[in-house]
Amino acid sequence: MTPVLVVDDEPAIVPLLELCLDHLSLELLHATGLSSALEHARQQRVSLVLLDIALGSEGGLEMLPQLLTRPVC
Repeated sequence: MTPVLVVDDEPAIVPLLELCLDHLSLELLHATGLSSALEHARQQRVSLVLLDIALGSEGGLEMLPQLLTRPVC
């Protein structure tokens, strides 16, 4: 299965994405913030990151440079 990292602070997003993307054989990993996103990325090489740009206090757009400067994909 292809690992995809979903970074979102809304708990209902992952089950909804799983339902919509079920036919693609993707393994969805869920992170609620930068630290958990980086930890998931360190543990497993991901093929795609779906990043919520309106992510809580950290903000997805502010988080993006930190994700890009680390070998997460």
